[in-house]
Parts: sequence; structure tokens; C-alpha cells
Amino acid sequence: MSKSFEAYIEEIESLNDSGKFAELEKLIYECVRTINDIPSINLLASKARWADFEDSYQGIEIAQNIMDRAIEKATSENDREALELILDELENNLELDDRADEVRSIIENLND
Repeated sequence: MSKSFEAYIEEIESLNDSGKFAELEKLIYECVRTINDIPSINLLASKARWADFEDSYQGIEIAQNIMDRAIEKATSENDREALELILDELENNLELDDRADEVRSIIENLND
């Protein structure tokens, strides 16, 4: 039986709290392969972005990789609402302004 998203999040939080960062990164990437909805992808990216990695850029890089998956999914589905949700997450929760600018450009050029 596969793990639920909630179980992944609990384990991610536990690994972060215990400082097991190599295992944490591995589990985050394992989790992202199991989810398809934008809100869950956003939550996972936030967990990665604000994890207590020794190198803060590691969390940023992981969060960007996760959000790239969300952007690709929303773009392939021509889903403006999902892209706007991603943009909000990038600007407000993740503080990844460069990636937010990219999404803003995609939204402006999206064919309705």
C-alpha cells in the first residue's frame, strides 16, 4: 500500500525536526512523484523551502524544482487558475520572485 500525502508530510516534518536532511531531501522527491494536484505540490514546495537545511539554498533549489513540476502541469493543461495559484504561492509563501516573474509571463501569454 502506498503512503498517503498526509503521511509523507508528517514524515517530512519529523525528518526536518530531527536534522536528517539527506533523508529529508530523498523523501521530498519521492513524495513529489506521487502527487498531481497543485495545492499539494505547493504545500510540499513550502515544506522544502522552509526546511532547516544546513545550506538554505538547498531548500530554495528543491522548492524551485517542485514548483517547476506544478508550472509544467498547469501549463500543459492551459490552466490559468492553477497558474495564478502557483504565482500566489511563489510570491507570498515561497518568496521566489524570479520564478514568480516567469509564471506571470506565462499567464500573460496564455491562450484562453
